[in-house]
Amino acid sequence: YSASEDVDFSSVNGTKVNCSGTVTPWGTIVTSEENRSGDGNGDGYNDFGWNIEIDPVTKSVVDYPDGLSGGDKMWALGNFRHENIVVHPNERTVYQAEDAGSGHMYKFVADSVRDFSSGDLYVYVGSKSGNGKWVQLDNDTIPEQNTTIAQANAVGATNFAGGEDVEINPIDGSIYVAVKNESKIYRFVDDFPLIGDTVINFD
Repeated sequence: YSASEDVDFSSVNGTKVNCSGTVTPWGTIVTSEENRSGDGNGDGYNDFGWNIEIDPVTKSVVDYPDGLSGGDKMWALGNFRHENIVVHPNERTVYQAEDAGSGHMYKFVADSVRDFSSGDLYVYVGSKSGNGKWVQLDNDTIPEQNTTIAQANAVGATNFAGGEDVEINPIDGSIYVAVKNESKIYRFVDDFPLIGDTVINFD
């Protein structure tokens, strides 16, 4: 504790109710906001309910290579009560849990490796004991990125009562998600991590 240092979040209008997040394969930190709110600062985006990538060396918010998201939160990963994410070894695919009573499972596929400023966002629709599919959400404009939950509900996304930790098995690539209010750890296989496709053996 005595060696800890503050991270300056002023460039992203602060942060709130941060949960576990993740460590990326390239050594940055992603902190997840488990609180959602409206647009208090007038930039068009909801103020909270996002992820933020941090460089632990510079102790600052990461600037992406294209310059579009420098000083910004990770808008393209959607707006909801983020608990945790895990980054696939391909360095483009992200699996996300939503810590809400009727939360969902999301998958994000970045356009470029190590750059979360743009990409495709999907939500899981299907059985908790069988097969399902990833359904793509609209995710290009500010209003679309602000309304992740409403879009997920509109396509009939599967509800999970309080998604917590999400991890990838390093041996066989299976994805595990702990759901606290169901007292359950689910496992599923995503054979096509770079596209939206079927999900097999969700159990």
